[in-house]
Amino acid sequence: MSSEMKHAIYTVGGTVQAGGGHYLSRRADDELLTLCRQGAFAYILTARQMGKSSMMVRTANRLAGENIRSVMIDLTQIGAHVTPEQWYLGLLAIIEDQLALSTDAVAWWEATPHLGGAQRMTKFFEEVLLKDVAEPVVIFVDEIDATLGLDFTNDFYAAIRYLYNARAIKPELKRLSFAILGVAAPGELNRDPQRMPFDFRHSVELGDFTYEEAAPLAEGLNLPPGEAKQVLRWAMKWTNGHPYLTQRLCMAMVETPHLRWTEADVDRVVADTFLGSMSEQDGNLQFVRDMLTQRAPDVEGALTTYGEIRAGNAVRDEERSPIITHLKLSGVVRREGAGLRTRNRIYETVFDEQWVKDHLPVNWRKRVRPAAAGLIAATFMISLPMSFYALNQGRNLSKALAETGGALKAEEAKRKAAEQGSAEALARIKTAEDAFREAESARRRAEASAQLARANAIDAGRQRDIAQSRELATNSISLLPNDPNLSLILATKAARIARTTQAEDALRRCLLESPMRDRAKSMRFDELMESARKLSPRELTPEERERYLHEPRGKQGKPK
Repeated sequence: MSSEMKHAIYTVGGTVQAGGGHYLSRRADDELLTLCRQGAFAYILTARQMGKSSMMVRTANRLAGENIRSVMIDLTQIGAHVTPEQWYLGLLAIIEDQLALSTDAVAWWEATPHLGGAQRMTKFFEEVLLKDVAEPVVIFVDEIDATLGLDFTNDFYAAIRYLYNARAIKPELKRLSFAILGVAAPGELNRDPQRMPFDFRHSVELGDFTYEEAAPLAEGLNLPPGEAKQVLRWAMKWTNGHPYLTQRLCMAMVETPHLRWTEADVDRVVADTFLGSMSEQDGNLQFVRDMLTQRAPDVEGALTTYGEIRAGNAVRDEERSPIITHLKLSGVVRREGAGLRTRNRIYETVFDEQWVKDHLPVNWRKRVRPAAAGLIAATFMISLPMSFYALNQGRNLSKALAETGGALKAEEAKRKAAEQGSAEALARIKTAEDAFREAESARRRAEASAQLARANAIDAGRQRDIAQSRELATNSISLLPNDPNLSLILATKAARIARTTQAEDALRRCLLESPMRDRAKSMRFDELMESARKLSPRELTPEERERYLHEPRGKQGKPK
């Protein structure tokens, strides 16, 4: 495979279709397709570089095969420095072009100057679009965060809500639906307190790739199949399936050939690509950094909450919390069950505990630094009065010599000696400053080494959790025919320890034997967890904890 072909398989910017890369399907693909088939109003609001635009293009292509028309609007195409009339007319011009309408959008617009922009848009949909097009139409509006800086788009979202509600009295509107995509919270899309909040009916959660979903990426590594799959597993230990980070890391490995890869080799490529000074150059990491330190509604609250999540403390996913919503939009955390976890090991390493402390509005480490500078200042303060005293004495002596005609040369020598003393004091200060800078540089180098060591230690703990989760899931499945209650308890415990495929499978099997069997097949992981929690009849006994969790009875804590 040529170098160009190896690179073409990976997409690290723009849509997959534009670059000719591999499109990797996820569960969300079918969810969005189903909603569009049903004429539902949907939204995908999530972090950057998660594959939203590529999913939009693929969904539109699949809909075309089912005789459903699509319009794909990238709001950055219209721009931000426009008037409301230019903005709305820009939308209609794109719709006219992509659907090849028989009506000229500009002429129609100019014929209705007595109406406001939002009302003109809805009338265009009713009187032009739905009459010209007989098939169902889905309008995808991408890069919706481009509207956050505009002061007139509240009307746009109100108009979309009208088009949905008006279906009750205008059935033809059921042929028109919208899908909104971008980096924004629902509450940001309608900031007018006098109006109902933005309320799209269906949210599509765009998650990271599982290993099975990402497996085609191994083909581009130009390695024997078995080795390629193992290298991809090592890569995903760092990225956890994040669409951009996984493909960026694969591309970096292609650019760093090895005769035979080891896990340590992958770790080094990660460090050279994402860690240390390279974290300042990667666009995705810069986006996360800006979201946490510049664009957060409450920087201190966002960093403190992220620090709690990163430390492994329980933080619930509260949909109405602006801070939680912002952290999820930054991409640095993800939902797991009812709580939140750091999204991947790269984020966890780059945005570590020290980074959080450094960027908190109250930065105690920076407050301590002046103590070192104080030592330098103390040296200066001790030397400076002596120098001033000597200089003053020199001036007084010079005045006396002028009056008496005494020994001017001797006193001039004293003045020069005082000046020399002052220069020596300043030289000592410079030496101390140089020593401080060298110590600071050594500290930073030590921090970089410690950062990688901490990441490895965290990963080791995570691997232990995964192993224990898989063991409990295996025990759960084996116990299911004879002891369904204990089987459900073990499956629930396995899922709480780590979200593994085996734990999810064990939960689903247990629930298929419960009164919830009809719904269990289609439940998401968090729904499985919640249902299991309601059905779990008891906690593990000390004997069971010793047998299945390998906890000595004398050291058992309270059940989690």
